[in-house]
Parts: sequence; C-alpha cells; structure tokens
Amino acid sequence: DVQAEQVATRLQACIDGGGAMCLWFSLFDLSGEDDVFARLGLLTDRRSGTIEKKPAFDAFRNFAASH
Repeated sequence: DVQAEQVATRLQACIDGGGAMCLWFSLFDLSGEDDVFARLGLLTDRRSGTIEKKPAFDAFRNFAASH
C-alpha cells in the first residue's frame, strides 16, 4: 500500500525539518474532501458502518511507538 509506505517517510521529514508536532491528515477517510485527500485516512470511512484499519494505520502506530 503506497500510503503505508509513505507514513514513516513523511513523518520523519516533519521531524527532520524541526516540526514540534507531526500529524497525519486524518484518522478517518473523509467525504466531501477533494479526491486527492479523501482517502488519506488511517481508517476506512466511518459512514459505511464498518470501520477497518488500513495498512497505513499500523505504519503510523509503529512509527509513533518508535519515536
């Protein structure tokens, strides 16, 4: 999953750039957002009734636990 591969790279770039707080765009996929950003959540769209972790969720959790 491309998003999962980018989580550590993007968050590390934030840290390396001096970021005091580095966040991911959204916990959930978003509706009403531009298609470029709508699916960047770490969890699937909560409106579907079933919330599932995306591969990026574990990548984010692992990165956060190691820093």
